[in-house]
Amino acid sequence: MAAGSAVITTRIGGPDEIVRDWYNGVKVSPNNVDEIVNAAKVLLSNDELRRNIARNARDSVLRWYTWDRIARWTKKVYQDVLEEYEGTKWVSLW
Repeated sequence: MAAGSAVITTRIGGPDEIVRDWYNGVKVSPNNVDEIVNAAKVLLSNDELRRNIARNARDSVLRWYTWDRIARWTKKVYQDVLEEYEGTKWVSLW
């Protein structure tokens, strides 16, 4: 996506949260070869659609995945974990 390419991904895991179907990528069902082939055929046969999806993919990455945002999200995860386990006695493993 960051390279400005149209991507095909499955509807599970992290990519499912990032990709908006037929906007900045194409989602297919896991282990469904027919869906993958069909999505690839559509993208390869429609230059305008492929270019639009690729442009939207790159724009999405530039907008949502800056180092500043990633740092803030990471900090928030650590803060949430510390708040959840506040008062818990930590045991060192070494």
